[in-house]
Amino acid sequence: MPNSVTSIWEMAFKDNELTSVINYDWFESNYLYLPIDWWIEIMRYYWSSWSLDIPSNINNKSVISLWSNAFNNHLIFGDGVNLTNVTIPNTVVTIKDQAFLYNSLTSVIIPNSVISIWYRAFNYNSLTSVIIPNSVTSIWKWGFLNNSLTSIVIPDSVTSIWAYAFWFQLWDGWWTVYWPASGYVKDTYDNNTNTEFDKTKLPNYVGNQ
Repeated sequence: MPNSVTSIWEMAFKDNELTSVINYDWFESNYLYLPIDWWIEIMRYYWSSWSLDIPSNINNKSVISLWSNAFNNHLIFGDGVNLTNVTIPNTVVTIKDQAFLYNSLTSVIIPNSVISIWYRAFNYNSLTSVIIPNSVTSIWKWGFLNNSLTSIVIPDSVTSIWAYAFWFQLWDGWWTVYWPASGYVKDTYDNNTNTEFDKTKLPNYVGNQ
C-alpha cells in the first residue's frame, strides 16, 4: 500500500486471509520493488509486451535479486500476456522461486553474475536450450522442469544440481547435456522415458540434494 493513501473505508479488507498489510511506496515503471540498503529486489512486474529487458537499476539502486513469483504469469495476468524472451541484467545474483513460472520463454540470457537459480525458477516455459554461466554454483529442484530443452551447457562452477532440475522436457526424442570441464563430453538422454541425467559426472559433484 503506498504512502499516498490517506483513508481506508469500512470493510475495505473484509473476508480475506491477510495476515499483514505492508505499506509500499516502491513502484516504478511497472516494477514493484523492495529497497534494501544500496540494492533492490524486484517483487512484481506488470507487463504488456512479449519481450522484456530487466533494468540493472531502479532509482539508482542495483537490481540484485528477482523475488519469488516476480514474473509468474499466472499471478500477474492469469494466462494473459506470456513473456517469450527476457534479458536479465548482469547485476542479478539470485533468481528466486518460480520467478518466471508459467510463461512462454523460448530464449533467456542468464548473465555471469547469477550464483543460484532457485526452485522452479523457469518451470513451465518453452526453452529449447540453456547455457548456465560459470558464476552459477547451484540449480535448485525443478529449476527448468517442463520446457522443451534439447541442449544444456553446465559449467564446472556448478556444485549442486537438485532433484529433477531438468526433468520432463515436452518433446519426443533425445536431449543433450554438455560438460565443458570434461572437454564437452556429450551425454544423451531419452526424453520418452524422462531419464534424469547422471549428476555424478559433474566435476565438483558433492552428492544428491
